[in-house]
Amino acid sequence: MNYKLTIQSFLISILFVVMASCENDVEKPLVITTSDISFELPNDAVVGDTLGIVPGTSNRGSVGFVLVSQSVNDVFSVSTTTGDLILKNLTNVDAEINPEIVLEVSINKEGESEISNVTVIIESQNPDPGPSGCNDPNALVNTDIWNGDLDLQDIFGDTAEGVGVSGCDNLTINADLLIIGCEKIPEVLFTFEPTAPGETSGTVTAEMQDYDCIEGFDIQFEGTGTYDETTGIIEIEYSWTDGSGDPPIEGFVTVEPN
Repeated sequence: MNYKLTIQSFLISILFVVMASCENDVEKPLVITTSDISFELPNDAVVGDTLGIVPGTSNRGSVGFVLVSQSVNDVFSVSTTTGDLILKNLTNVDAEINPEIVLEVSINKEGESEISNVTVIIESQNPDPGPSGCNDPNALVNTDIWNGDLDLQDIFGDTAEGVGVSGCDNLTINADLLIIGCEKIPEVLFTFEPTAPGETSGTVTAEMQDYDCIEGFDIQFEGTGTYDETTGIIEIEYSWTDGSGDPPIEGFVTVEPN
């Protein structure tokens, strides 16, 4: 057997394997994959919350993440190993000034990198509770004016006191609006409607409802009138029945804050 020839053949085979392996490495360059992405910052977010993960992979295993820039300073941080987008600071967050924050995140591997543009949409941190404190930004009337102690007076000069509870374009008046000496304090719900959007005056309406005033009497109350946020005066023309079948009794009362 020609051992010399056999050894040469073996060495040549190894050389071909090494060359093929090198060729495979050349044919597979590093590829880093990422994409642009958006997240939302909810108004109940707290420092330390993770909003999501910045996308980033490579064909050669794990990648690193570097926060390059953010349009509002020092709000977010990015985990260098996982790409987690983390809320770092709320001090500079103001949805009215900056409704969104844009970040650039570099995804890197072996000296190569790609950029992911990240947009964070900011929900209002202090949502407008609406003029009535009812958490409805569409509320039109500031009924908080009549929230609390109220003074009532009828056309004869008789007076009474009550308490108002404001709502969204409505007001519940806990008082003897009829000023007839109720045994119990009735609750009457009034709805408010401005004469036009943005106006501080308009109409009030109380649909027909129970007027729980005197035990054993089925009193029904309804009324309409006007309100003025500037003066704080509500004027109500009302009618009521006691269930006896007699014609309704009409009256007038003014309501204003104490």
